[in-house]
Amino acid sequence: MKSITNEIGFKEITIVDDCDFELFYLCAENLGKLLGIAYTNQVHDFDSIYWEFDFMGAMFILHYNIYLGISIYSQKGKDSSPADNKILDEIYELIKDSSIVS
Repeated sequence: MKSITNEIGFKEITIVDDCDFELFYLCAENLGKLLGIAYTNQVHDFDSIYWEFDFMGAMFILHYNIYLGISIYSQKGKDSSPADNKILDEIYELIKDSSIVS
């Protein structure tokens, strides 16, 4: 797990680089329990899943892609505010030592 600024220019948490759908669902369930969140909008595409959730008043995406793995980023993407990035850092601190994918 790592917190990075991706090539598009916004901050994200990479939870796991390579996994399958089953691990995504396990991660989503464990993340929901750990952070006390509910997923409000769930979009399923051919090779990606995007689940929105609110944490501390900001909207984030739990994203799965068969090629890129599982990540979390602000719903605003490259337009995320410093406040969004600070909350994302707080999410990272809360989950970095957890076993949300095992």
